Amino acid sequence: LLVLMAADQSPGVGVVSTARGWLGSAQNGDGGWALQTGGTSVVDSTAAAIQALRAAGVSASSGVVTSALAYLRALQMNDGGFPNRAGDVRSNAESTAWVIQALRACKIDPATWTKNGRAPAPLLRSLQKADGSFAHSKSAKGQSAMMTTTQAAIALAGRPFPFELGGKIHPAKHL
Repeated sequence: LLVLMAADQSPGVGVVSTARGWLGSAQNGDGGWALQTGGTSVVDSTAAAIQALRAAGVSASSGVVTSALAYLRALQMNDGGFPNRAGDVRSNAESTAWVIQALRACKIDPATWTKNGRAPAPLLRSLQKADGSFAHSKSAKGQSAMMTTTQAAIALAGRPFPFELGGKIHPAKHL
């Protein structure tokens, strides 16, 4: 859905409508989504699904989105950030970034989502290293920072998916 909407497909029509319906039906009973159908809900998949549904025209006040937001809210950690899944003991940059983007997609200011007076963005900013990259978590050692930094930068820029890259995108000639 994110790719289809970034490619200017019409929400509610054809394959977008079919994909939107399927995604809604794949939601777990706890309000979240898993990495694959039938699995345990995870924060990243849930936040991505919220962005996809919103981009495809689903209202932020719909039951599918509000139950997904409730799932995310229940997992917010005391530092304001988010873990990848229930039972994880610490927040991580990627999951926190995904949630910030999902909140933005729902027109919710992430600063209003606090736990113990702490919001997600300050936690994310605290994971930025001196070289400008972002650590996965406060205790991360030796991990590649490329994906983490990309996700954090997009979230801190206030951009939910999908977003325009600017200019016309052309498929490769062999396609």
